[in-house]
Amino acid sequence: AVATTAMLSQTRSRAAEPSKRPNIIFILADDYGIGGIGCYGCDRYKTPNLDALAQTGVRFETCLAMPLCGPTRGVFMTGRYPFRTGLINNGAGNQLSPDKEVPIARIMKEAGYATAVAGKWRQLQYFSTKEDGRRWGFDEFLIWGIGGGQPERYWDPVYNKNGEPLTDAKGRYGPDLLHEFVVDFIRRHKDSPFFIYYPTPL
Repeated sequence: AVATTAMLSQTRSRAAEPSKRPNIIFILADDYGIGGIGCYGCDRYKTPNLDALAQTGVRFETCLAMPLCGPTRGVFMTGRYPFRTGLINNGAGNQLSPDKEVPIARIMKEAGYATAVAGKWRQLQYFSTKEDGRRWGFDEFLIWGIGGGQPERYWDPVYNKNGEPLTDAKGRYGPDLLHEFVVDFIRRHKDSPFFIYYPTPL
């Protein structure tokens, strides 16, 4: 029992060292499958940057995806099938709540990671204030898709930054703003582990 306790203690100590834990950036693209990526055998399109990411990161050989973006987002956030959470279609986002589920960002936060989300937060509800972000497990966010209708996401985008409307978006291209946000977050947290959920609106 003493040896086991010592071993567990050493494991926990190693796990607590920031340099030993990987940084995670999860990029989610809508309506984009492996049939359009070179490293999976596509020769119709050239994807050198994605191929380079696959060489230096994690490349899945077997995976499961939902046929709609709302359920896909719910599955990633919770690790649970749509029929378990109630998010079975794009209009059922209010069924998925961080009060009823255990979001991945909250797990990462509890493990000592700095957390952020940048991009499309549509088909999921309960997210417009800084407190909403914390309930999901995010320290910071820059997101599109709050409230009803279809606010602009590209030029002069309507984005929410940490619970407030983004004020310096006039004349700017939304995906560039998201990229700048992600790069800034990485720079500020480069000496500690971070988790970024990057559901691009492209």
